Amino acid sequence: FGGGYRPIASANGRFVYYTVRAAGASHGAPLFRVGADGGGEEEVFDTPVFHPENFDVVGNEIYYATAIGDTGVKAVRVFDLLTGEDRELALMGETPNFGFSVSPARDAVLFTQVDSHECDLVMFEVP
Repeated sequence: FGGGYRPIASANGRFVYYTVRAAGASHGAPLFRVGADGGGEEEVFDTPVFHPENFDVVGNEIYYATAIGDTGVKAVRVFDLLTGEDRELALMGETPNFGFSVSPARDAVLFTQVDSHECDLVMFEVP
């Protein structure tokens, strides 16, 4: 494996979950896991995580943000590692940014969202 984003250990300590984004890709990263001993890398599911940091592992479930086709709409989904069930929890109002976390009780999802991109051009003189 050639590197990844946001490594998260499984609750039982057997695996480390992480995303890998292709060089130059603006969005969409597949989720992988590797044995905690360093062996056996495998892709967990084929739906791309929107930003590499937009997932969390809680118990036997993976919560993640993803884009719905080419519609521009984003959703929070949950993938059950035991059953393979993948279901939508909610649509997201705006584009998620970096950061995503689920409460241990699984009753709240916290993520950052981009409401607007605004920048100021700043200049200063070098003494």
